[in-house]
Amino acid sequence: MNRHEIPSSADAVNARKITDPDTAATSPKDTGDSAELQVGCSRRLTLRSIGYVDIPDLSRLYASTMRHPLLVESPTRFIDVAAQVARINRCYATRPGLGVWRADTHDGHFIGTFSLLPVEDSDDVQVGARLTPEVWGRWYAIEGGHLLCRQAFESLGLPRLIGYCHRDHLTARRVLTRFGFQDMGVHGDPTRLVQRYELDASAWREARRLYT
Repeated sequence: MNRHEIPSSADAVNARKITDPDTAATSPKDTGDSAELQVGCSRRLTLRSIGYVDIPDLSRLYASTMRHPLLVESPTRFIDVAAQVARINRCYATRPGLGVWRADTHDGHFIGTFSLLPVEDSDDVQVGARLTPEVWGRWYAIEGGHLLCRQAFESLGLPRLIGYCHRDHLTARRVLTRFGFQDMGVHGDPTRLVQRYELDASAWREARRLYT
């Protein structure tokens, strides 16, 4: 997720809208951020695009999870998080439908981020999430993951999604498996213990047909 002229707010809102038609959507509150775009809504959370107004929330999120030994290190300094927000907005502009989105409960409580990001040096797209510790174990990863899969396979027509996690991060591996991701073994340098997962669009559609 952590992979200069900043795109204008008009350029930054090119991300396609993710909507779960099986749920009753609620509009997010107007925060006064001109770059804000709601990109997804489910029963308990709303996803929207990230702007510079979100830097304090992102910094707190990364600070709260930085000591977790199985998570990728993320920046916490204002200038570094601002640079990350610039990259995210460039992704909105250059790769419509992909990006990182902040997740809020419908009462306005920030709980983390969800993402679909290009994998470097390939045509693949990687799914990701980073949630605040206080909502771990409350199924928000599942709820947000459904929105990401709908975006990837229904809106964007991607052939597959990739997921990476530390081999010992059993919770992340269970979440990926729940969505039908197949374990492809250790990725790259075996000393890094990064596990690669893949989910084909056809397998996801078949699972939805069987369970809906």
